[in-house]
Amino acid sequence: MKYLSIILCFLLVGCHYTDVAMVNQQKMVLITLYFPEKVSHRLVEEKRFVPKETMTTIENKISTVLEELQKGPNNQLLESPFPKSGRMKLNHFSAHMAVVDFNSEFVKAYCGGSSDEYLILYSITNSLIKIPEVNCVSFTVEGEETELFKGNFDLTETFLFSIDEAEE
Repeated sequence: MKYLSIILCFLLVGCHYTDVAMVNQQKMVLITLYFPEKVSHRLVEEKRFVPKETMTTIENKISTVLEELQKGPNNQLLESPFPKSGRMKLNHFSAHMAVVDFNSEFVKAYCGGSSDEYLILYSITNSLIKIPEVNCVSFTVEGEETELFKGNFDLTETFLFSIDEAEE
């Protein structure tokens, strides 16, 4: 009888934790972010849970993905391509296109070459295009269209998901 009581206690405790885990999962949403590997510099998926209430509108979804990208990767084999200072935010969303705005501090703080510039633009683009409502991404600096980011990529063009540098 003593053993039966102990087993019942463990079962009840186990059920409680399962219920809590299920409730927590219902309050979270899985998103996909892209960060470069430290060694190969290929963009790699990183899955992350975010609170469901941050994903209620398309604008919230885009802003949440941008905020999570700026936090950097959780995986130690990956690195953040973004400068430590400066910010990026959603400028606007229309016709399935997200327009991401960099502030001038973000652009000034960037000091890499064309491959690093590519990693910044496609880390953002690939991550945002994982949101079902987003088909393409465009970029502005301080709210204005800018021809070049740092001399390598034409920001007047629309960016699509890049399979070449992304591993799923």
